Amino acid sequence: MATVHREPNQVKWVGVRPGHNGEQVLEGFIAGAINFTAIYTVPADKMFFMTYAALSNILNIGGNAYLCIYDDTPAIWRVLFGFLNIVNVPGSRSVATFNPPIELAAGYSIQVYQSALIGAIASVHGWVSDA
Repeated sequence: MATVHREPNQVKWVGVRPGHNGEQVLEGFIAGAINFTAIYTVPADKMFFMTYAALSNILNIGGNAYLCIYDDTPAIWRVLFGFLNIVNVPGSRSVATFNPPIELAAGYSIQVYQSALIGAIASVHGWVSDA
């Protein structure tokens, strides 16, 4: 029978708790430019397992934003999700959890595209382990 690791004291962890036999990644930023802005690039000889991503806006300027994955060429590999903010109201938000996680190889990057300065806020969570 397989043994399952159980943390004896769940209450002691505040914020991001370690786990998955890898290094946790919690990246976030506010995009300050129109077009693409990189959030996170997978380091050499590593794999990134993305479990969560969020994208929102804080300014009231119409526009759209997308969370994209670029491969190591770099060319767009996938558009994960996004939103169209046509009503000029801040607070548009898209969130996704991935179970099983999305696996990204070394050199892949997660980027945000915004068509106007809408103050896109993005965050990703997962873990990195050896490839």
